[in-house]
Amino acid sequence: MRIALNIDRFLPARGGGERYLCDLARALAARGHEVHVFAHDAEAGDLPVKVHRVPINRLTPGLRLLTFARNSARLIAAAGPFDVVHAVGKSAGMNLYNPHGGVEQAWLGQHLRAIENPAYRWFAGVKRLFSLRHHVILQLQAEAFRSPAVKKIIAISDMVKADIQRWHGTPEKRIEVIYNGVDLDRFHPRNQEHRAEVRARHGVADQDFLLLFVGNNFRLKGVATIVRALALLEAAPAGLPRQPAGTPGNRSGSRRVRALIVGRDRPGRYRRLARRLGVADRLVFTGGVRDVPRYYGAAEVYVHPTYYDACSLAVFEALASGLPAITTRYNGAAGLMVDGREGFSLDDPEDAETLAARIVHYYDPSRLRLARVAARRLMESHSAAANAQRVIEVYEEVVSGRAGDDPAVCCRSGAGGAP
Repeated sequence: MRIALNIDRFLPARGGGERYLCDLARALAARGHEVHVFAHDAEAGDLPVKVHRVPINRLTPGLRLLTFARNSARLIAAAGPFDVVHAVGKSAGMNLYNPHGGVEQAWLGQHLRAIENPAYRWFAGVKRLFSLRHHVILQLQAEAFRSPAVKKIIAISDMVKADIQRWHGTPEKRIEVIYNGVDLDRFHPRNQEHRAEVRARHGVADQDFLLLFVGNNFRLKGVATIVRALALLEAAPAGLPRQPAGTPGNRSGSRRVRALIVGRDRPGRYRRLARRLGVADRLVFTGGVRDVPRYYGAAEVYVHPTYYDACSLAVFEALASGLPAITTRYNGAAGLMVDGREGFSLDDPEDAETLAARIVHYYDPSRLRLARVAARRLMESHSAAANAQRVIEVYEEVVSGRAGDDPAVCCRSGAGGAP
């Protein structure tokens, strides 16, 4: 097949949907398909794909999004015909839509909820109402979810499918749920061999009970809740196994709970919160890192108390690495997990007490060991290869469902569908 992949940024180092699409492009090319990528920013590296740079207007975020959608649709039509135009972000001119960011209305409600200051929350809500970008996203998503030119919609979780149906009334038969896949070789329990190296890099003792978080939007992903949970664990550390007195780096003999926060965001307010709660020495902000798989190998538990994630790839990477994950029901990834088996799902992303209790659950080495095995086992049925195969099956369904050169089919006719 001749396939066009459409995304604003095609940068695997950024993680999330961008890394996913790079992995998918590699899998498609390996199967002999001709892959074209339409993006404004792209790092194809050694990928056997043809990259088309999409010009944009950077004056405002709204204009950036609007011009990317319009220009990418135009370039795709000019470079076509394509059998499949697979759009991951907010775009136009596709016949397969795969919204990795979820549904705008669902995201916005949780985004505002994550703002603690009531006055600022009100201001942010009003600002969003007058945001060109917000209204462009609403328009693009409404067109994609309702347009007959979009033959299939891939929801990356059951949660996203429910949101699409709730907010747009899209018929169930048009939606296919395909959870993200993970590179099971790159994200593997063997990365525990890097445990000592990563811990030493950030001043974490070998005997410390280490929590890990990976993400770039600290407010939305619940980093404040992690800090508060650390404070609760500091105040009531009962149940944490003790190490022999005199253990290097730990004269008292007690294990400490530490947290590595990996990601590109401003840590200032979280450092201040940690100082106020007396746990500043328990928290390490690493910034962005390139060797993320090694970090999964250094931790005991992965924590991700998010307010909204369509389906966190980081949670799946942690599970594949053999880490139990504690997240929330607002994360589509929780739809695959069973509470108490591979990890836990919190009802409230602000519930630091329950998060702390779930962390304490894994102080027991036997529980932790069982959860590690279960986590890896779950992801072994969600490999990147299996994901690519399911996506290709949807591609084939899209192709076989065409009625010749039906002018309603955007990518064959050249009708872009841009706003």
